[in-house]
Amino acid sequence: MIVVLGDSISVGIGASHFLARFPARLPASMVIAKPGWTSKRLLKEAQQQPPEIWQEATSVVVLIGGNDLLFSYPYLVSAKKTVESVQKIFDTYQQSINGICEIVKTSLKPAAKIYLAGLYNPFPNAVKVTEVISRINRITSLVAKQHGAVYVDLYHVFEHKEKIAIEGFKQGKLEDLRIFHNPIHPSNTGHKWIAEAIIQAMQPKTTLKLPSKSAPKLQPKARPKVKSSKPNKQI
Repeated sequence: MIVVLGDSISVGIGASHFLARFPARLPASMVIAKPGWTSKRLLKEAQQQPPEIWQEATSVVVLIGGNDLLFSYPYLVSAKKTVESVQKIFDTYQQSINGICEIVKTSLKPAAKIYLAGLYNPFPNAVKVTEVISRINRITSLVAKQHGAVYVDLYHVFEHKEKIAIEGFKQGKLEDLRIFHNPIHPSNTGHKWIAEAIIQAMQPKTTLKLPSKSAPKLQPKARPKVKSSKPNKQI
């Protein structure tokens, strides 16, 4: 059983129907997610789950952070604020993701794996958004390495393909934000790509056998036999 932890993306917002959601494209998945959840709220939810959930899991997929990003909005729209002004958001996110991994690992079977997915960028033409998302993804990758988890890079899966991967994508700028129907959730194609990236990350890595560096031994060539010609006898 694959357990998916997350927010509105894991719920399936942006997909046109239930089976188009990325969790529905994973084999035998169970979803623990809710729109609006931050990493801190997801940590609280993980703490309340019975250990049997993690004991039965073959894989645990975590995709969270979009709502953490919203708390950095004052920095994103201000020319005066620096990235240090949202350092607390980064710290809280790192503590929460770290806590989720620790909770899951206490009951997870040795053969089971945790997969931490990075964020894609719904506003690639907003420099500050790109900066914050890149920072969050670096934190996610670091925490994955610390816990022996697998980092799933969604940023580059969506990069330069946002128009078809994100539902309602416009210009990729903060000006695209609206009160409702924001262009931030994956389209059917985006959900499909997320599922494919996760499934690919779950595939066992194969090691290619390289040819031997030692040069092949050359067999000595046989010398050609030369027929000796005897002079004709004089009579």
